[in-house]
Amino acid sequence: MDIEINDFSKWDIPKPRLYLQRFPSQAFLLYRGFAEIIYGDNETVVEGQGRVTLEWHPTPCIKLHFICQGHNDGELGYAELKLTELGLESRAKVHLWQSQTTQAGKRVLRGNLTEPFFVKGASQLCNEQ
Repeated sequence: MDIEINDFSKWDIPKPRLYLQRFPSQAFLLYRGFAEIIYGDNETVVEGQGRVTLEWHPTPCIKLHFICQGHNDGELGYAELKLTELGLESRAKVHLWQSQTTQAGKRVLRGNLTEPFFVKGASQLCNEQ
């Protein structure tokens, strides 16, 4: 039985899309919007604005950029990320490795996803810049 690689109707996966970027190795925006960081067993929740990007250089990874109010909400290390605007209950595990406080009193957290995160209806993810 021969299966053509371009015949995706036989498999239970969506047909891949081609996204063109303006520059080589440019970060690819997967999500921008309201998000929550959930810390530890006590489920401490920090709300804010999140941006999730797929970055290629120097190595491929999925990065998180999260902005919230306050100086001491949570901590660096492992936590969970909830992309609230997608209306999903699923959470992604993240490793937060950098925290900065801006002059306006906002806290900026940066990190990486540490495991695969699958979203049904991936058309809800975006590539807007």
